[in-house]
Amino acid sequence: MEERTAQIDTYLSGSMTPEEEKAFELALENDLELRKDVDLQKKTFALLEAAAFIETKDKIRAINQQKSTSSFGGMLLKVAAVLLVLVIPTYFLLNNQFNDEHLFADYSEPYPDRITTMGSSDKTKLTEAMSAYNKEEYIEAAKLFKVIRLNGSENDKVILYEAVSLTYSDQAKKAVDLLEIAMKPKSANFISLEWQMVLSLLANNQGDDAKDVLAKFLEHNNGYQQIKAEALLTDLNRIWR
Repeated sequence: MEERTAQIDTYLSGSMTPEEEKAFELALENDLELRKDVDLQKKTFALLEAAAFIETKDKIRAINQQKSTSSFGGMLLKVAAVLLVLVIPTYFLLNNQFNDEHLFADYSEPYPDRITTMGSSDKTKLTEAMSAYNKEEYIEAAKLFKVIRLNGSENDKVILYEAVSLTYSDQAKKAVDLLEIAMKPKSANFISLEWQMVLSLLANNQGDDAKDVLAKFLEHNNGYQQIKAEALLTDLNRIWR
């Protein structure tokens, strides 16, 4: 367990070689427990950073309450001020990322099963993919939907289900990349894809980008997820000012 923790520390600190990092990220794709451990360690680091920020702020406040009677005291105040400048951006960045994750948890839900209305030249694979999706086996579902897509299906819902599956299997970055390529304003499912883009961005800790996409979504939305979208935009505006 200690070896695994040390490996995660090395990964999060960016100390791995390119080969080690590639192998570790491949393991992340296929090991749900490892992804959970990495996520937990990220949050632990963030809490430690936040605690350091609070402690530093309190120390600086105490110093400022004392009169500076020497050149050493003045230098100490300058050093403390520099530390605060360095710590504050890190604290608020991590805090915003936590808020992004919470908003994703609050506002997201998997796109419902519309398989009966979908046309496909390969019903068996589509049914298999949808079965994994409905069982919340999102890693497997993402792989199956990808196979269907790469075999020539242009069905927007296949792309949508793949993006949802990627997002719910801690592969939100891949979901964002997929949606960026697939989203076309004239698509029959553009609104659904755009809403999923908002959620995938949130899951990937890109709340500021999610806010921009959501604002555009509300400009041309036809009522889909309207109440939820308006509430989410209010929350994002509060966090990402």
